[in-house]
Amino acid sequence: MRSTQLSIEFDRENGTYIPGELVSGRIVADFMTPKEVRGLRVKAVGEAKVKWTVKRGKSRTVYRGEENYFSSLFYLIGSESGPNIELPAGHLVYPFSIQLPMGLPNSFEHNIGHIRYTIKATFDRPWKFDHEVKAAFTIVSTYDLNGRPQAALSIQGDMQKNFCCFCVGKGNLSAVISIPSSGFVPGQIIPVTVECENNSTVEVEQIQISLRQKLRFEASSPYHRTKKAGLSVIKAQFDEPFTNKSEEPVMLSLKVPALPPSDLEFCGIIDLDYVLRVTVSFSGVHCDIDEDFPILIGTVPLYSSFNMYNPNVNMIPLPSAPPLQNPTGFASTPFPGPSQPTDTPSPPYQSQGDPRDLPPPSYEECMYGAQCIKDTEESDHVQAVPYAPRYPVYNYSHFNTASSAPVCEKQ
Repeated sequence: MRSTQLSIEFDRENGTYIPGELVSGRIVADFMTPKEVRGLRVKAVGEAKVKWTVKRGKSRTVYRGEENYFSSLFYLIGSESGPNIELPAGHLVYPFSIQLPMGLPNSFEHNIGHIRYTIKATFDRPWKFDHEVKAAFTIVSTYDLNGRPQAALSIQGDMQKNFCCFCVGKGNLSAVISIPSSGFVPGQIIPVTVECENNSTVEVEQIQISLRQKLRFEASSPYHRTKKAGLSVIKAQFDEPFTNKSEEPVMLSLKVPALPPSDLEFCGIIDLDYVLRVTVSFSGVHCDIDEDFPILIGTVPLYSSFNMYNPNVNMIPLPSAPPLQNPTGFASTPFPGPSQPTDTPSPPYQSQGDPRDLPPPSYEECMYGAQCIKDTEESDHVQAVPYAPRYPVYNYSHFNTASSAPVCEKQ
């Protein structure tokens, strides 16, 4: 058991904030014995980093890129050059607060790069190892789908396949893909309709859809270099027997999990796009056909989508986290942090049938799980809490009957 226990506690339970807010919390220390320190130093940092290694024979090149959004260093007690202070044994609590700037990119974690916001507290001890603890909090920057005209556009596409065997034609297949819009938010269903016209002797074995991330990382050292990466987020498939020459449509659907929004605005070294990939597989040795369709993932849903799923709602429950931003464009009072008392009650989120009265999101951990936030150059004595960013997720299940439907079905 450690003789010293340190932790960083945020006043907001989920540790999620928007740019411009005040981050407040406490440094908590439990000492078994008295400690002599110069002071308690706190450093808050917002930064993006990318790093990867390329091997060519026996040589290795490490590519790096970095952006700094803010850095704040201050002492809660003592100072770097002042007299030593003796802290008593027992439970000690030191409140802190940090004002965030505007224009911050969303928190993001990946094994090649990250956008990360951290607070590190250090009990500076003369001639001894320092006691240090580090924690991360999440920034969610508003990505309003209603401000992006392409998000409301439906997707219509087609796929073609000509079959042949030993230069003998075996017919062709055409598939028409339909998606009602191009923009979605976590918690929402992406419905995809696939209509196949199979004029061949080859059978369709499976139709699959998958939501995929397309990432681009930019390094500046030792010189400029770009690295691309892709990842399948979630998928659904239909593989029941298909009737040849059948024109019956197949409906597949995906529920968007907790994910960062598209573009990662305000970050110049990491870019993120989403595509919806449709894949049709065939019997025998014939190659699959697939097509990617651009999708936007936002933090504020399309007003039209909410109105469509929720036409008669009179009351929407209180949020489990603060609103991202006033999405209506009307003047409003900034949402206070939980450590700031206020006499103004929280908005009741009543709906009078106006689609701008959106359901409030909850904040859920990213589906990829927690990451270690301790940098390689940091001391082994730094206690680092595993961290997973949280993203807004809208609960459409109370209003959207499609969410209770099977993942895929044939109509």
